[in-house]
Amino acid sequence: LIFIKEASETNVYVTEAHTASSTKPPSRLTLDEGLDVPSSWTADGTAVLFYSDRNGNWKIFKQVIGSENAEPLLPGADDQTQPRLTPDRTSILYWSKPAGESQKMKLVRMPLGGGPSQEVLEAGANASFRCGSQAGSACVLSEPAEDAKRLTFTRFDPQHGRIPSLFGIAVAGSAIPQWDLSPDGHTIALVDPNETSNHVRLLNVASQETRVLPL
Repeated sequence: LIFIKEASETNVYVTEAHTASSTKPPSRLTLDEGLDVPSSWTADGTAVLFYSDRNGNWKIFKQVIGSENAEPLLPGADDQTQPRLTPDRTSILYWSKPAGESQKMKLVRMPLGGGPSQEVLEAGANASFRCGSQAGSACVLSEPAEDAKRLTFTRFDPQHGRIPSLFGIAVAGSAIPQWDLSPDGHTIALVDPNETSNHVRLLNVASQETRVLPL
């Protein structure tokens, strides 16, 4: 009998933006042996919000830059992933689902000043969301179609849920495109790993016009 035993590990690193006079190498922030995935900064830029399976299931943590200890943010037995701040910086949005559940997720808002958490909307397992970092900017949800040939974007309000659908784009294959939202919430930047050409698509949220940024 021959077998392979394999384990994977991901870590969070931080560094300064490199300039001609700055050559400081990245430093490792998370020191455990689990899977650590960063998704946002705190509003003051002093700590990283990330999710990790270090204690069994996925939970959300905050770790101050320069500290060796991560602080768990949310109680409960559910899996919790992708913590991000709302545009007004007063709450954290995150996905929550029962451990082991693979079909549906709930987007939940937790006020940073205290008070009960609130369910914002429900989406499928491969949904993703981003919010602009400026007050009054949009939050956008992406959901792939069941046949994986289309990705639909929908705007939502962190307190009241979905706003009518924005638009959808064709996807070239089964891999889900990676995307992010500009700080003002006006532009979606998207990379489709199924495409052979090397470019970034820029999608205007208001006009739905697309332009291509070649790389």
